Amino acid sequence: MSSPFVPPFPPFLRVNPLTPPPPFTRLHLFTLGSFAVAQPLYDLIGRNVEFLVAHHAGRGAIAALVLTLSFALPLLVVAAVEVFRLLGRRVWTIAHRAAMFLLVALVVAGALNEYNARVVLPLATVTGLAAIFLYRFGTVRTFMTVLSPAVLVFPLVFLFGTPVSRLIQPHRSGGGANAGGENPTIVFVIFDELDTMTLLDHTGEIDGERFPNFAALAKTANWFPNAVAVHPYTKLAIPGILSGLEPDPAAGKLPIAADYPQNLFTWLGASHAMNVLEPMTGLCPADLCRSRPPVDTTSFREDVAVLYLHLITPRDLAEQHLPALAYTWKGFLAGIEEPDEPEGPRGPATEADLDVRFAEVANSDRGAMFRDFVRSIRPSLRPTVHFAHLLLPHDPYEYLPSGARYPHRGASAGMTPGSGVWTEAPALVETGRQRHIAQLQFVDRLAGELVARLKDQDLFDSSLIIIGSDHGSAFVPGESHRALSATNYRGLVAAPLLVKRPGQTTASVDPRRASGLDILPTIADIAKTTLPWTASGQSVLSTTFPSRDVLNYKGTSVGDLSAPDTRDDARKAGTPAVDPLVGQRLQDLAVEAGPRDIVVFSDSYRALAQPRSDSGHVPALVYGRIGADTASPLTLALAIDGTIQRVTDTAPWYGQPHFFASLMPEPAVQAGGNRLELLLVTRSGGRERISRIGPQFPEGLQIAGEGASEALVTGTGQRLPMRASIAGVVDFGERQDTGVTLHGWALDRDSPRALRSIAAFAGKSAVTFTSTRGQRPDVAAALGLKTSPDVVFAIHVEFEDLRHGRLRLFGIAADSTVGELQIGEKIRQEIEAHMKAAR
Repeated sequence: MSSPFVPPFPPFLRVNPLTPPPPFTRLHLFTLGSFAVAQPLYDLIGRNVEFLVAHHAGRGAIAALVLTLSFALPLLVVAAVEVFRLLGRRVWTIAHRAAMFLLVALVVAGALNEYNARVVLPLATVTGLAAIFLYRFGTVRTFMTVLSPAVLVFPLVFLFGTPVSRLIQPHRSGGGANAGGENPTIVFVIFDELDTMTLLDHTGEIDGERFPNFAALAKTANWFPNAVAVHPYTKLAIPGILSGLEPDPAAGKLPIAADYPQNLFTWLGASHAMNVLEPMTGLCPADLCRSRPPVDTTSFREDVAVLYLHLITPRDLAEQHLPALAYTWKGFLAGIEEPDEPEGPRGPATEADLDVRFAEVANSDRGAMFRDFVRSIRPSLRPTVHFAHLLLPHDPYEYLPSGARYPHRGASAGMTPGSGVWTEAPALVETGRQRHIAQLQFVDRLAGELVARLKDQDLFDSSLIIIGSDHGSAFVPGESHRALSATNYRGLVAAPLLVKRPGQTTASVDPRRASGLDILPTIADIAKTTLPWTASGQSVLSTTFPSRDVLNYKGTSVGDLSAPDTRDDARKAGTPAVDPLVGQRLQDLAVEAGPRDIVVFSDSYRALAQPRSDSGHVPALVYGRIGADTASPLTLALAIDGTIQRVTDTAPWYGQPHFFASLMPEPAVQAGGNRLELLLVTRSGGRERISRIGPQFPEGLQIAGEGASEALVTGTGQRLPMRASIAGVVDFGERQDTGVTLHGWALDRDSPRALRSIAAFAGKSAVTFTSTRGQRPDVAAALGLKTSPDVVFAIHVEFEDLRHGRLRLFGIAADSTVGELQIGEKIRQEIEAHMKAAR
């Protein structure tokens, strides 16, 4: 009788079913699981504890993380392999070896993830196979048994040998169990990136027209117009303010209670209830601030998973397919939007940008967060500390004065993503300042709502009210928006301070240079008690207040700085000039037809023409680029519904010689749709010429006909016939927050010359367009071209538009003929997957 057929196996998988498996096989898999998953995550999170702070992870969440990484996941691997034992010894052996191969490959991938896939994948594969082979030898198995105690060492080092230890230890009292004295209710709000200069008008007073609520509060409070920041970076400024101790960057402290046990909350915790909004820091201990947001376990798990994928994924694949980690400490899958205005390269965030982009800075409705805090203020039998750190008017700029939001994608046009450095072009910097002012006007509205709530709850007169800022911001061409320098520091260090004492009804303008370091001593002074530790500042009510004429911030590359006189600076700056064209109606001006060689590329035409979306976003930010042969800046007038609202200049931005961006006044943008018009303004020899320039994209473009008779037809009925020589290919698609950006090349091969534009269609209707810019030597060589025109394009299509029909791209040549560009089936499948994920 013939023996049954047995499939061949590699030597290291051949096994005698009667021979028992080597001892400790389960322990070895458990150990490998700890090396492959737990150890790299412990190392990364232990070096970046801000990740846990941003997630409000306390002892419970950290314990759950350790139990999962060090025990649950390795046990799951062991259990999964043991299931195969039911199918026989040989099947179990294959499963065991496969698990060992995978875990060893993960260890290697994690160790080499800084290299590209062509290096990592072969090495991980070879090492995994070698591990299976070597496991046959007793010495190797003994070695793995010796390594097994590491499964306990890894979590112990993570918990007690890294800064995580400061998150799990109980908070230590600040030394003052009771504030004593009068114990007033305290309302303390710190705004973020609120600089004094923006608040002031040309007389050096708070601008009552733009900021009526700040101006009104200053009339019943002590106002310190020359107050200076504790430190230009939030992670140091907030702990400095709340502890009264000068921050030392070299100490490496985290903004948590364990590192700053002497702070406002631990000091007043026994005498006051706590109502605290602290989204970025963890200075109020959990036992005092039980209202602290709980850990979002789903988001926490997802973010840990993203961290692990970054750890084991080769660098090139991670950059293409994984969410970026550069701009935030949490919410990686939600993503931080890249700038909508320019289409340019991405760069890693600086450490300073990371410091100020914790938590929900770009992923939440910060106004709603503060309004929830305001609604929580109410009288109680026990005095209360109502504290809020609000991440406004901090960028990203997205709020109009009413609180309505407009679409944004992170950094402002003119500000380099990551570095935060402004371009040299004043026009784009001025637009950034416009957006900052609009957002600050919304902050003023929120301040008014706070005061109204206090009055409604009969708390305004009796409370100690403190309104301040951690630092300011800078709008200097060529300088950083946030990193301190000798030429931009005046806006960064001018941090306003308003202190209204209980019962105070008269104003006091104090020119001395107060600081956030003085706030806790001031509270102690007003409460007629003392701080149980020695603060770096002193009460603003003191007659021996320090001068602070010279500023020096530790941890920055800038030395001594002369403290600014903000009111004097405001008077010298005067009133910004308003272009005489603003406010004029086009029907009252001699407007000419524009030159045919100057055209506009802008999505704002379509965004403004549509009724406002259900999201409530207002398309108030108008941006785009101008196609023109001149290198000199162009002056543009931007009109909405026949009235000029803004005048600005074009500027170079990310390879575009004539980029423009401007924020429209909120009343000009109506909910039912608006007509945008751009005009070219030429001024020479005292004469002014105004001419219309229009979008390069033909209005109302549709696909008409079928098959061989298919053509594009404009809204005026002009037919754009097809021509086979117009060709191009989509190379890849890149998912962004609300849509996908397609990258590729296209040209007219007969000329050869650049196309006039690229149009994207969803179904039969055009939804957006762009133009080619940038050369591709490989394309020129493949087509046998001696010279290469601009052939590279990147076109962004919203997911909402893609639901209207099949995506198609067409290139439009200078003679108005068109040709369809190729989109591979794999790219279409990826787009479909992105759309499903977006839902």
